Amino acid sequence: ADPPSRCSRARGEPLRAILDSNVTLPRARAACREALGCPGCDFLVLLVNEPLYGGMAAEGVTMITNSPTSGAISARHELAHALADLGEEYDGGGDYSGDNFAETARLCERDEGPRRRGRRLVWPCVPWSAWLPPPLERQSAWREASGASSTLLHIDHPWRVLGAEAPYRVSFHVPAGGWEELRISWSVSGVAHPEDVALSLDGAPTATKLRLQQDRQFLRLETSDAAALSAGKHSLVFAAARAARPTLCHIMVHAFARGFGGADGGDRTRGAVGIFPVFSRAGRRIGYRPTQDSCLMREMLSSTLCPICTEALWRNLLSSAGAAASRISLLHWVRLSSARRGGRPSAAQTRIEAAVAPLGAFRRARVPTERLR
Repeated sequence: ADPPSRCSRARGEPLRAILDSNVTLPRARAACREALGCPGCDFLVLLVNEPLYGGMAAEGVTMITNSPTSGAISARHELAHALADLGEEYDGGGDYSGDNFAETARLCERDEGPRRRGRRLVWPCVPWSAWLPPPLERQSAWREASGASSTLLHIDHPWRVLGAEAPYRVSFHVPAGGWEELRISWSVSGVAHPEDVALSLDGAPTATKLRLQQDRQFLRLETSDAAALSAGKHSLVFAAARAARPTLCHIMVHAFARGFGGADGGDRTRGAVGIFPVFSRAGRRIGYRPTQDSCLMREMLSSTLCPICTEALWRNLLSSAGAAASRISLLHWVRLSSARRGGRPSAAQTRIEAAVAPLGAFRRARVPTERLR
């Protein structure tokens, strides 16, 4: 994809990761030294000359593409990995670590910390309890409800060229339970017409409107139809319309419990901090994340980080070598002054003033989604 840095694509997954080589990091460091005249960089970002979707936060360097249609999507996600030391939140991933992942739904005890797994830190308990909405953090109902808010029914990355091959068929089983919404998340590339892909659920055609672009695009189909949510076996069929040859990249199917799906449930839980499940490719629950689907570490259609990931971003940036060398701090200055009695300073009355970075409530122009804890 980019000969000077010898980046490449993963075989069999053409629009997913950008892979580095044994010369990528040394050449990126050399370019950094030459451009900035400094011996090293806190964070190396390599813009790959590639007009289609992809990225990777590798050890020491983050690679993003210059795609005009998806570059910002992958850049936000990969930079959050690098700058905030965050792990994945989407199901079927590989790197589950950092402050946005917990192995259990148990709240951390005082002074309990993460354990090291290789070069990554993994929390055995929930480290974001300070962000749980009061007074619910002292109750188990919300934690238990969010922990059982959804289940993964199917996941696959077929990378199938529809039209050149047979339609792609998916079978999944909906377990018995009070499900409120069935959600089908999928992505496709190589679209030349808005109706290049014909999608049917249990034999019934569904409307699909695609963007005209060769690049990968992410889509979502949501339904609260009782028949689609009924317990038992269900089917999906993806086929090419006319002579089109789009590529079906990935598919995920989830069922959402009552109170967490549908328009009302989505509005009620959007951005709310809880303890939401994370599933492996086999459909096994392997841990928990802070929010349902508002964070870009899980949802590629989101453009914002959740409060937990934002906090980790600030903390990691402020603890970097560059921040320390530049004396960057949230606390700008502290001034102590004493009241005077009879012309002499009084030790009994001392005034302490502090200037802090204009964030949260201290901003002149408030940002509605920004909170400080």
